[in-house]
Amino acid sequence: MIEQLELIQPSGEKQIKCNQCESMFIFSKKEQEFFEEMGFVTPRYCPACRRARKQEDNPNVTTRELYEIICNQCGKQSQVPFKPIEGRAVYCRDCHTKIRGSNNTDGQNRTGANNSNSSHETKPNHDQNNSQLTTIDDSERPYAELDKSVETILDGLFPNP
Repeated sequence: MIEQLELIQPSGEKQIKCNQCESMFIFSKKEQEFFEEMGFVTPRYCPACRRARKQEDNPNVTTRELYEIICNQCGKQSQVPFKPIEGRAVYCRDCHTKIRGSNNTDGQNRTGANNSNSSHETKPNHDQNNSQLTTIDDSERPYAELDKSVETILDGLFPNP
């Protein structure tokens, strides 16, 4: 059996030597808590070697393509598992978590719009010459397509009698 080299940092993070490629990798405090909560043992392989081993075990599983981005909030370079749309803000994991957490406190969704099951929403038109309500169609709602997909899946799982 190969001896595991583990160095504990003052921050509580561990530096571990990979049993396969022998490189050092960081096992963060957050990862340690997750592993402990799930009943997992301390990893013996770096993330790259774990992915490679997983791919060998499941050759039919394709790896997710990652796209390079610059976070709109902090400016840090990061990767996301979706192709960014030009003109739309993209955030690193940390900023996305902060933004998502701060926006979900008052019953509103991530866009700041009230949650609604309808495919159209109305909003007041503040044009003083026109006192009508303006209809917002699905193309103007950022997550409309996702909402429809989720609704379709749920309808398939739980059909109305």
